[in-house]
Amino acid sequence: MAAPANRGGGESGRWDPVAERPLRDSMSGAPFGGGQTWRPLADVSETDDGYVVEVEVPGVAREDLDITLSANELEISGEFVEKKRAGWLRTRSRTRRTGSFEFRTLLARDVDADKITATLADGVLTVTISKTASVRSRRIEVTTD
Repeated sequence: MAAPANRGGGESGRWDPVAERPLRDSMSGAPFGGGQTWRPLADVSETDDGYVVEVEVPGVAREDLDITLSANELEISGEFVEKKRAGWLRTRSRTRRTGSFEFRTLLARDVDADKITATLADGVLTVTISKTASVRSRRIEVTTD
């Protein structure tokens, strides 16, 4: 079978030698590279005291992450930099994502912007955002007259 004329894989420049076509993202179907931004997997949970956002960013360094809270919108962005390979190496298959990523979520307006923490451990970024004291749920005891 003859190779296609544009074997470079279009914008991405990455080629799947088995399928003889440009590599594509398994989630979105878009070609890898080409300045495309991808969205990491994440969980957003609400507790009595606040919100916990856990984002999977395996292999991303702490200094390559940017976290901002604007009003009630949390944005987590960064970049997964492809490893530099020494010498001549031919990639046979690639399914890892590289390049810029972005995750955004809206929270209720009851967040305390001064009480936010972020930790990175085992490839998971955990962002904890406290609720303001006035909106935290509290138990009200029922008394008799």
